Amino acid sequence: FAPDGKTLYYSAERNGSWDIMKATIARKEEPYFYASTVIKEEPLIATEKEEFQPKVSPDGKEIAYLEERNTLKICKSKL
Repeated sequence: FAPDGKTLYYSAERNGSWDIMKATIARKEEPYFYASTVIKEEPLIATEKEEFQPKVSPDGKEIAYLEERNTLKICKSKL
């Protein structure tokens, strides 16, 4: 989860490739994931390479992840 608790980052296989995904609550009147009826999912990092195990920095400004299971990458968060 992002530090605000309203964004979830995870890796998922889509179209034959593992990518880093971002899920957010779609309706403002539903402030918590556990009670949300609509969740928006979108790719955050989607390349021809495999991306796994996202970890958000404590301040939420960067995301570390593994590329091809052996390279550590860091990118700026798009919160």
